Amino acid sequence: MHTRRDFLKNSFWSLVSFSLIGAGVSNKKLILVDRDNEKGQTIYLIEGDSKNLFKEIVRKDLVSTGLDKWGGTALGYYHVRKKERKRKRIFVDPTNGKIEEWHMEYCHWYTPINYPEGINGIHKAPLNNKYGVPSSHGCIRVREESIKFLYDWSEIKTPVVIIGDKNKTTYDKNRFDVKDCESFRHLIKKIKSGVNYLEKLISFEEKIVGSCMNFNKAELGHAFRDAIFSMD
Repeated sequence: MHTRRDFLKNSFWSLVSFSLIGAGVSNKKLILVDRDNEKGQTIYLIEGDSKNLFKEIVRKDLVSTGLDKWGGTALGYYHVRKKERKRKRIFVDPTNGKIEEWHMEYCHWYTPINYPEGINGIHKAPLNNKYGVPSSHGCIRVREESIKFLYDWSEIKTPVVIIGDKNKTTYDKNRFDVKDCESFRHLIKKIKSGVNYLEKLISFEEKIVGSCMNFNKAELGHAFRDAIFSMD
């Protein structure tokens, strides 16, 4: 017997799938970056199926985000807007006028072009990069093995969520409720433990994915926290 809840749930993901057919999207996926994790800045690649987004962490690794002097890497809800195997960019250091030529690989651009920090992305880290701590000009730098995996695994419009609760940047305001950071971290633990929580989190999946698709702040709050922590 199918309930109205089942109908609405299936209808939502049907609409999401329909909107992504042209991009070849299959299973539901989520890229989650914890900017302020006490064990080091970390990227999680989360994958589900037609019923459950928060099903499995297929890969995780230490990464590096933006240094404070360059504005950091802003929190928020985004999605992969464009992928490029290679990209050359010219950077002018505002402190000394020095011109640098960057050659980036396995690029995932996720910020809208009208955002004040410019176009940020996820890409392969340069040699001698420091992982787990900020070291970039704003992008998220990933080890070669993991960024190659991500490039093959990710799709256009794959949701990107960047969380954090400590080192606030100039651009964080109104993009993410830092109170939700603890809930996302606890959710990671739940995924690892294999807890069945589909029915409790389906409405939050919709809010998270919807926020990523529209670059809006999600209204999750105490209800999100209560749903996750009630599974202890």
